[in-house]
Amino acid sequence: MKIISLISRTQTDEIGLDSAVSAIYDIFSELGIDVLEIDLRQLNLPLYNKTFNDDFLNALDKIENYGGIMIATASNLFGPSPDLFNFLTYLENYREKNIFQNKNCLVLAVSKTEGEKNTLDYLSRYINYFEGFDSVKIGMNRATILDLNESNELKDIFEKQIEDFYRLVRQNRRFFIPRETSYSNVKTHVQIFDRITNVEKASQRISINELLKKYDDSNDDAVFEIAKYYETRLKSDTVREKKEVRKFYLDELSGGEVLVRPKTYKQKTQTLPHYFKGDLITNAVFSIQFIIDDDDTNVNEAYESYLKINNANCEIFEGQSDSPDIVIYAKSGVWDDILSGRRTAQKSFMTGQLKVKGNFVLLTKFDQLFDPVL
Repeated sequence: MKIISLISRTQTDEIGLDSAVSAIYDIFSELGIDVLEIDLRQLNLPLYNKTFNDDFLNALDKIENYGGIMIATASNLFGPSPDLFNFLTYLENYREKNIFQNKNCLVLAVSKTEGEKNTLDYLSRYINYFEGFDSVKIGMNRATILDLNESNELKDIFEKQIEDFYRLVRQNRRFFIPRETSYSNVKTHVQIFDRITNVEKASQRISINELLKKYDDSNDDAVFEIAKYYETRLKSDTVREKKEVRKFYLDELSGGEVLVRPKTYKQKTQTLPHYFKGDLITNAVFSIQFIIDDDDTNVNEAYESYLKINNANCEIFEGQSDSPDIVIYAKSGVWDDILSGRRTAQKSFMTGQLKVKGNFVLLTKFDQLFDPVL
């Protein structure tokens, strides 16, 4: 049996991706699996430019002849590495072949400390969208890889996942693929990328990477993750350029309908259910009351609302709850910092910037159950 391995390495393997890949290769060898590795960094693909060079086309020919696909990447700011993202962009735009169709995929994401789950979710959506199966997903960080060498229990779990993938490929298993309505209603990130490219060629002022940084609004997860990836790497441009690109981006994404992004802490509070990580909670029902007072920078911005959390469901209401499990009192500036992820609710309470009444344990849960509102 043959497996193709798409590896997206970094310049220095600080997180242990090579160690995890080598461990998988050892198990493949024991199972009698032949592995052909394609190092995406060695392909030297330029930033997507609508042309397909020989290296890319040769890679596709090889992938097409293999029954299973392994994708391994470093998790970079909650998304795939630049080389992998660029390669996937080429694949999405190359319509003559669909290398993922009806193929079982093993996806490995390795991070320094966190973010591998987001990367796996991104790649799963991509594989499913192109009619492939995200059969086995393995998320690890540097600490997990070190523990793998010390813990027989972890090693056993790891080996069984690889063996599961082997059986799925050998049996040529098929699965129902979940569909998301957003794919039928929203332009793909490559379509937006193409249009941005045209704007860049016309203006000759802003590079593609700088344009990508301006993606600060989206109802498409893929584009949003690209924005987060580039946000910390690229320097900001002038306010005028930001407004121009922002207006273009919103028009292209929404067909002319302006998408409102939460700016005030009130609006951010109202969007909290969209940032709720319901998969992290089970058998829990509670409510959180927020009483926010204005400060010197937010005059007349006092606001009261409360969250109702019932397992994986989260709803927000204005006003006061009849029987909240915890009440959080904060100045609007402090609350805005907490919502944006610049500080945690627990630390704000310990430093006296936040007051709490009720079940203090839920304060920690609030930090854990909600992503930063961006």
